[in-house]
Amino acid sequence: MEKPKRKTETRPYKIGVCVECKVRDGDSSKKKLYQCPYCGKWFCEKHIEPRIATTRGAIEQISDPVLRDKVLEEWRKPDGHPDTVWTKKYFEDLKKQEEEQRQKFWEAVEDLNEMKKEKEFEKLKKVAETSSPPRVVTETVKRNIKFSVPRVKLTKPMVILISLLVLFGLFYFFFQEHLLTLINSLVAIGTTYLVYKLFVKASKIRVDSDLRLFGLRLLSFVVIGIGGFLLWIALTTTVLAGVYTGNIGNASTVSIFFGILGFGLILLGAYLMFRFMFHSGIIVYVR
Repeated sequence: MEKPKRKTETRPYKIGVCVECKVRDGDSSKKKLYQCPYCGKWFCEKHIEPRIATTRGAIEQISDPVLRDKVLEEWRKPDGHPDTVWTKKYFEDLKKQEEEQRQKFWEAVEDLNEMKKEKEFEKLKKVAETSSPPRVVTETVKRNIKFSVPRVKLTKPMVILISLLVLFGLFYFFFQEHLLTLINSLVAIGTTYLVYKLFVKASKIRVDSDLRLFGLRLLSFVVIGIGGFLLWIALTTTVLAGVYTGNIGNASTVSIFFGILGFGLILLGAYLMFRFMFHSGIIVYVR
């Protein structure tokens, strides 16, 4: 959005005290004042240009980094006066420009798809025109045809699963006395990996509004509560197993699973609470 030009020689003016000069610099001297075409107030030549009237915290909530830096640069300009009317029009123009760019992008994508379809059609047309008629396969040719077994492409998860099954089978046939230790180790590794994936998912949660900020805080309490409940189940089953077996050190597979998962959820809830405190301004650090 265009701002009023700084050249004010031909514009109507009046003599008075500039509000911005008085508030910012303590300057109460009388000078030429010009009327802002947006808010209608009178300012000196230095403060006649409007600028964004908002807070630094509101600008930091903008999720798009390019847009956030652009608005922050406009907000940091030293001269001018904060103007709510101009600010509203400024963001309306930004939104309109973003919608126009998005529309142009999808139109370009549609044009590329149309060009791709036309090229594929032309290619098929040329192949159909230049290809020879189908050959008749004789009995001699049929005898020479070799049927090959289709290849199976092994993915990384399939290789890991097959390796674990082979390792489990070796332990079962040769080290049956350590089978329970192997199962407990696999459960511990799998549960730890599950907690790690939950941390990755939690780090991608966007916090771009007050409602999402409140939801993040509520989610942290729920996760901590579930983690504490699972940890209590793990401790209870371990104690009961020790009472019945006479050896409290022999933790069951269920206890290991619930124990690691419960402790991991408690750490995850603490991480979510930290993100809430950071984005809400409770925790502030100087860049």
